[in-house]
Formats: sequence, structure tokens, C-alpha cells
Amino acid sequence: MMRFMMVVMGLTFTLVAVVAGIALYRFFKSPGKPSVATVVPDTNWIVKQLTLPAGTRVTGASLDGGKALVTLETDKGAALWLIDLETAVVLKRIELAK
Repeated sequence: MMRFMMVVMGLTFTLVAVVAGIALYRFFKSPGKPSVATVVPDTNWIVKQLTLPAGTRVTGASLDGGKALVTLETDKGAALWLIDLETAVVLKRIELAK
């Protein structure tokens, strides 16, 4: 019985040593060559302008996909413009009186 216990203890110790060796090898292993990321510049930058009425200032904007909701402060009060970002066309204008 004592011999069997010694064999089991020896196998357990060997198994623990192998697992610890593998863990230490993977932890201290040199990473080798670093990977290189290639950055491709975006060539789709197209600047489009949208003319605002005189005396109007932008107070906020919110983006959702290809549309922007722009909050404006005008002489008459506030306004909300829904703008298509692809074409720079105002899809909807909502005037909010003072």
C-alpha cells in the first residue's frame, strides 16, 4: 500500500511540475516579431457646405447613421434641422417660436 501511495505522489508531483513548466514557459516566452498594422487613409473625405441664415448659430448636433439633427438659435427662436450627411440637403426644418 505504501508503494502505491508513493507512485501516486510521484505521478502527481510530475504532473504539477509539467503544468507549472508549461505555464512559466508561456509566461516568459519572448513575443518574437511584433505584428504590424497597416493604416489605409480614408479617401472618401468630401467637404460639403450648408449655408445658414444670417444671425443663426448652431447650439447642438446629434448624429444617427447618415443623418444629423442640428439645433439652431435664430432671431425668431430655436430651430431643428434634419440634414442628410451624404448630400448635405436639409430633409426637415422645425421652427420653435420663442
